[in-house]
Amino acid sequence: MLSGATQEGTRDLLRRLFQLLAENAQKVPAAAAPSELPVLRPRGRERLDIVEIEPGVFTVSGERAEEDALKLGEGGYEALDELQERLKRMGLEKGLRRAGARPGALVRVGAVQLEWFG
Repeated sequence: MLSGATQEGTRDLLRRLFQLLAENAQKVPAAAAPSELPVLRPRGRERLDIVEIEPGVFTVSGERAEEDALKLGEGGYEALDELQERLKRMGLEKGLRRAGARPGALVRVGAVQLEWFG
């Protein structure tokens, strides 16, 4: 008889489980154990290329930035806010300042056009 409430027979069950585990551990070949753990590295920061194509209008190119613009550009105001946050984390603000952008400049990422408030 086995009962979790009264713990009747649980000690015998645990002994048998440990015995089975010990027997099976001896049967497993050593080659089955992983010899090396995989090394995972974070992706590097993507570089954003920012070019002023005409006074006050800048284009931003970069694989991840253009991919995000394609995904989020048609999704309405909330999606555009999310796109701007992602671009900000990628370093858009610093890049625009270095390129000479002023508040109110137009920023084009793929087919999406945004106004930069600085």
